[in-house]
Amino acid sequence: LIPALYLSMIFVGVQLFLKNFILIDHWATTSLKCYESDLKKLEEYEKRQKEDFWYSLSGLEFEREFAKILRPFFKDVVVTKSTGDGGIDIIVQDYSGEISIIQCKAHKKSVGPEPVRALAGVIGQFNATNSIFVSLGGFTSGALKVARINTIYTLDIGDVIALAKNVEGGRLNFAGKDVYITRQDLLKGY
Repeated sequence: LIPALYLSMIFVGVQLFLKNFILIDHWATTSLKCYESDLKKLEEYEKRQKEDFWYSLSGLEFEREFAKILRPFFKDVVVTKSTGDGGIDIIVQDYSGEISIIQCKAHKKSVGPEPVRALAGVIGQFNATNSIFVSLGGFTSGALKVARINTIYTLDIGDVIALAKNVEGGRLNFAGKDVYITRQDLLKGY
């Protein structure tokens, strides 16, 4: 009985030793984990710099990825439900309380005037200060005219990529305003 007890105590002691001294994160292991995390963030950042990435997304995936760009810069960024949202895909609130509504189109075809008119028609329902229409395929001249008349900001694939690039610098020109963020906050959110 006593040898079994000693053997059991030795076994527990070896387990504690391994757990507390051998298997703990070594500084090199921790450093490697940080490196791998930073490398993954860099790869995600670089991926967003390519048109192919944005064009490969479904409508909902595009809305979510675009929201990721905005999230570190605003108090609240909400991707709406796919139905019953009045055509609004993202609602953004800045730190002063201003609300911006965003309509997203992920296809390559240029958007005509009708969807832009529809966006203009729902601005008041959301008590929004700004409205933004993001179309990867751009806009027809008629759509741009409607947007200008209704003070709707338009963004195409080039603008989306430029926004994604500026995120790294901690500056975002969005809806006619410059929005800044510290690099530390940026790394937490992106």
